[in-house]
Amino acid sequence: MTQGLKHTLINLLTSPLVTSATHPVRRNKVPIFMLHRLANVDAGIRGHSLDLIEQALDYCLANGYKIISLEQAIHLSRQPYLNRERYVCFTIDDGFYDQGEYIAKLFELKSAPLTFFLATDMVDKGHWSWDYQLEYIINKTTSDELTITINGQPHNWALTGSAQKTLCKRSLQTLLKKLPIASTEKIVKEISAHLKINVPQQAPDAYRTLTWPMVKSLESDLIQFGPHTQSHTVLSQLDDDRAFAEINGSMERLKQELRNPVNIFCYPTGRETKDFGEREKIMVKEQGFDAAVSADPGYLNLTRSNDPFAINRFSFPNDLTTFKKYVSWLELLRS
Repeated sequence: MTQGLKHTLINLLTSPLVTSATHPVRRNKVPIFMLHRLANVDAGIRGHSLDLIEQALDYCLANGYKIISLEQAIHLSRQPYLNRERYVCFTIDDGFYDQGEYIAKLFELKSAPLTFFLATDMVDKGHWSWDYQLEYIINKTTSDELTITINGQPHNWALTGSAQKTLCKRSLQTLLKKLPIASTEKIVKEISAHLKINVPQQAPDAYRTLTWPMVKSLESDLIQFGPHTQSHTVLSQLDDDRAFAEINGSMERLKQELRNPVNIFCYPTGRETKDFGEREKIMVKEQGFDAAVSADPGYLNLTRSNDPFAINRFSFPNDLTTFKKYVSWLELLRS
């Protein structure tokens, strides 16, 4: 099936008439979407289109979907009655300036709830984690290739175009997330030296972070904030003490700065069994959180029990047709 035909078929099967007829299938499942950065072509940053986010919000508002907060969604999942509306939920991770200045303000304009998970060192110190530093290094280099040894295994990537650089970044991030954090940070420094790219201690303009005054000005009944660790480090890379401190410390900073942070944690990177596991879920539970969200795709089920400390989220898609598939009944056929 061609891509064009596939999009036409999805649009037909998510039309108002079909959506209304399939409401009983969809009504007790909530898709929770995970947003990240806006695309910045000049800086080589892949991300969302603000226009597409607006189209998605307008589609929900015009077609009988009710946008609710993450707190509301989790509350509904614990109620003993069937819910009759088609709910949709949006979250956003990290703490970059563009996320607050453009995405959060768009949600405000549309009167749509958004839960914003902050890595608090980003706001406190202009900190940027090793994965974003790696992205910066690969995007900035003029070298044609990278050869490096990781865990005794030699690796080589061509860097002659944007597609090759994207492959290199993704491959390296996958490899480095498996190592202890000290090893990962050491290798990123080696890559920086090898490719002759100086990495500033504070985030440069393309990675500009939010400030506390801006966060405070955004906090409202619509825009809520929750913890996403302090340094945006993959928790499985850390020992027990540091993992605990990352979880606890991020929530404590939010409590110090904000009126009413949500009591829901967000795992960095968020793939269960890879980036977090039973150890992290126990820590989150013992620290008194109501729930935690992952980055694994899937729905929040309102009629069956969910793992409250590994709630699934869909990555926000790259086109409106795919978004329609996730919010309608179609994706449920696969899941």
